[in-house]
Amino acid sequence: MGLTNCARCKRLFQNAGGGVICPDCLEQDEKDFETVNDALRENPNQAVPELAESTGVSERRILRFLEEGRILSDAVAHDVKCGRCGKPAISATLRLCESCSEELARESAQAAAEIKKLQAKQAVSTHDLLEKKLGKNRPGS
Repeated sequence: MGLTNCARCKRLFQNAGGGVICPDCLEQDEKDFETVNDALRENPNQAVPELAESTGVSERRILRFLEEGRILSDAVAHDVKCGRCGKPAISATLRLCESCSEELARESAQAAAEIKKLQAKQAVSTHDLLEKKLGKNRPGS
């Protein structure tokens, strides 16, 4: 149990449960969630901008509730955009469209292959260096 700064308000608080936000911000978060949830029960077809305007809860917080799986709404999920290009995302949690998701997978595979190649090259270089050093110290060298 230690002291830490709240990720939202930056105030120092006693971090008993390992959370990143203070009890006050957590309480406000729960109130905002209830407000959004109530608004969606009354009008389930609200998009994120409309929902934010009608509830006073920021779009960013509403999207976070969606990402966390706390609210489920096709209308809200439809508003989630790709973080790379701005097209509609294929999921609220990924926040990527199909083409950017595929491109990111290709880029990751290429980066992994390059890393593997560099590691192999480094291992050979280290091996050669050790051989030279040990080879000089071996009897009969």
